[in-house]
Amino acid sequence: MKIINIIDLQLREILKLLKEDLKNSNITYNYLICEAETKFLDSTSMKLYLTETKIENETLLQIICDNCVKIVELWNIDFEVLPDKKLKEHFFYSDESKDKLFSTDIDFHAIYLFVDKLQFFNTIYGKEAFVKNYEYKIVPIPEIVSNCINIYNFIKQSYPEINSDFTPEYYFNHYNKTKRFALQSVLKPYSKSDFKEFKINLENYLIRYRFIFDKINEIDKIEFKQDIIDHLKNVTNNQIHSKYNVLLIDAIERIENNFQLIKTSLIDIPKNIIPQPNEISKPKKLKKTLLEFFHNIENKEKFIQELKNLFPTEQGKSIKAIVLKLVEVQILIYGTKEFFQFYNELKTYFNRDIGTYQSINDVKTVDNETAQTVYKKLNPLIAKYKPN
Repeated sequence: MKIINIIDLQLREILKLLKEDLKNSNITYNYLICEAETKFLDSTSMKLYLTETKIENETLLQIICDNCVKIVELWNIDFEVLPDKKLKEHFFYSDESKDKLFSTDIDFHAIYLFVDKLQFFNTIYGKEAFVKNYEYKIVPIPEIVSNCINIYNFIKQSYPEINSDFTPEYYFNHYNKTKRFALQSVLKPYSKSDFKEFKINLENYLIRYRFIFDKINEIDKIEFKQDIIDHLKNVTNNQIHSKYNVLLIDAIERIENNFQLIKTSLIDIPKNIIPQPNEISKPKKLKKTLLEFFHNIENKEKFIQELKNLFPTEQGKSIKAIVLKLVEVQILIYGTKEFFQFYNELKTYFNRDIGTYQSINDVKTVDNETAQTVYKKLNPLIAKYKPN
């Protein structure tokens, strides 16, 4: 089975699971994946295959790109305010002989990958058997989304004629979070035969610019507008063919004049990227303080201060062991997309190096020796502040 067929199969199954989450209004954040038979969303092998093989029928690549877009947008738009899906009972598995420890209150998918199918372990008994019997890696949704973006970008670079793209709402959300307009890569030097495609990409670029511009406040509009003009001027200076410069200069004039004095459409715009008139941006979430991540204890301030004093030098996986234990006893509670914020708040409060975000977040299991060392100090503190 070719790698693109395997990736297509895996994307379709993941998309089904995400749509089910959306239907149920909650998120199953972690995917436990056993890769004994084949790898999960193997973008490296896909890139090698597409580099060495010319695809005559691009239909499957189009489907893969479309499904990547759907997965990315589900996570970045539809899942923005959904809560984690909780397990009915706390899940705990430990095997010292295999150096395994898995503990969570949050539901997860357990998936064994075959070349031609995915086997799901959906019951609690099935998940216990999966964790016990298989080697697996934990893949959170953001990592799946990142892989989808890599797959999408490489296919689009290799086959730019594939008509698949993100919605204006996605670019608006991205701009809100990063203050960057994430469509720069479509404006690149083209060969002589690609003139029509460049016109389409430039027009799509302007549609997204207007969509974002209409939604942001007046102060942000000034900087945003200038950033886009500067970018277009930079592209103008680096184009190969002068005919592209004519289009770019025209685009700059349209932006400078707020599209009032210049014709607003050079070409027919694909329907899938035209903004809908009733689209409403979602309210921004308020930033949490460190105290707001802690629950079910009698004095949060004193607890956190003692926690800081109790662990003056721990980093990386030791911090992760602390986090896992506090989550297990429901003192520490954070949402699917809040761990990075929690990490920053904790690092600021501890006022020292607690390890990089990746050295904590990417640790999926903590070895028994580290866990026991941490728990020996942490358990008395929990008992002191957590009511029975």
